[in-house]
Amino acid sequence: MIVVHVTLRTNEKNRPATIEALRQLQDNTRKKDRGCLAYNFSADLDDANTFYCTEEWTSMGALETHLASDHMAQSDATLEKLLTSKADVSVFTAQKAHIPQP
Repeated sequence: MIVVHVTLRTNEKNRPATIEALRQLQDNTRKKDRGCLAYNFSADLDDANTFYCTEEWTSMGALETHLASDHMAQSDATLEKLLTSKADVSVFTAQKAHIPQP
């Protein structure tokens, strides 16, 4: 499994438009992208203008297809105007682990 963590920062003025752009990206990704296991945004509890995206993909190929999609290109163009800095993206390969219960 491929896991992606993204941090996005906007400002107070652009926050509503950023939320709308992220909702649209989330909806399009969930509906259109095969291999997407999870695609979720959350807001920082201490900084309302910082958002996080946690993604789970079946394979690197599925992620690469998503990154090359039209809806991703449209979202990138929109978010470029709204964010105060470049998105911080980390990509990991992950293996499910079980935590022993006491």
